[in-house]
Amino acid sequence: MREDPSQKGSGIFSGIFGAYGYIDDESSDIIKVDNISDGDGYQNRNFVGTWQSNNNPSTLKRCMWGDNRLPFRFDFDIGDGEMVVNPKYFSSEWDCFMRNEDIEVEYQENGDSRAKYKNVWWVQLDRQAKIDSISAELEKQFGWNDAAYAPEIAYGKWKAGEASFLLQGGMAPVVYLGQENFKKKYGVDYEDFGCMAYCSEHQMKIYNTVIMDCLTAKYGNKWIDDVRKDVPGVAEHGKGLFKSLTYANDSISTVTIPVVFQSIGKAVETRGKDSIIIDRLPCGKYHSSMEFWYNGISYYIPLCKDLDLDKIVPLNNGQLVEIQIQFYNPKVYKYSKSTIPYPFGVIRKVVTYN
Repeated sequence: MREDPSQKGSGIFSGIFGAYGYIDDESSDIIKVDNISDGDGYQNRNFVGTWQSNNNPSTLKRCMWGDNRLPFRFDFDIGDGEMVVNPKYFSSEWDCFMRNEDIEVEYQENGDSRAKYKNVWWVQLDRQAKIDSISAELEKQFGWNDAAYAPEIAYGKWKAGEASFLLQGGMAPVVYLGQENFKKKYGVDYEDFGCMAYCSEHQMKIYNTVIMDCLTAKYGNKWIDDVRKDVPGVAEHGKGLFKSLTYANDSISTVTIPVVFQSIGKAVETRGKDSIIIDRLPCGKYHSSMEFWYNGISYYIPLCKDLDLDKIVPLNNGQLVEIQIQFYNPKVYKYSKSTIPYPFGVIRKVVTYN
């Protein structure tokens, strides 16, 4: 769900939403949502997922909501019959909310009602530090552990023949007919977290991309036709990721990514005056290029002259490495699109994984 980008503090919600409804004899073609919230433990219209800022996409926060009770209580809601906020997280804003002081309900002639907030305190800048503090504490309760699903973990599983794509299916794990054939054919299974994931969706994509690139290095792209399309990262697979770089004030963009090594030896391609421009870039002289797989595309990027080739040459085809690339803004340095790679970049650092 995407919030209005023109509004302050807006973003994109991604996750799982569930609502309970019923059909009665009077109108069998209409699903009604039960609004009776008198019973203990009542909950409806639940959401569990993440919120990503429109203005700053790197800001990703975990969130959940529910009608009356939250889908997961952790130690936030300590009430028995009804919701009671743990004093550990309590604030004047929660106090107003629990007593309905911030909500104004409008009743319409057709029986519907609309609620709106009179005091949108969460968009006030002086409150943000408090909100972030509460959010950080709650995120610990979700149990996400992105470090446990780092790229090198995915690669280790691949080498051991135990690789699985990570995904989050819903309230119960989702299984598709025939999906077991993918493991028989390619040696990769599916690990469905169900309702509660053990890592963020962003980390799932990083983890899965490593496995996808290992598959591509071994089998080419034929595995794509057989993989489940709901695996995080599959929709982005095969799309160039260096076309929308953000450059710093020095007109350089630094990117650190896990890639699957292919070979060493390809040369940079330039035409006319481009070769002179490239030679005068801040990176200075460079070695021949490293060829690698990243997100289903084969790239080759020159290696910085400061790197020790003796430590890089022994790498094996299909081995996972982490590289740091510095790209140079073509609009500033004035080299043409005939330069390959474009935009032009140099690998400044290589970290190998055993």
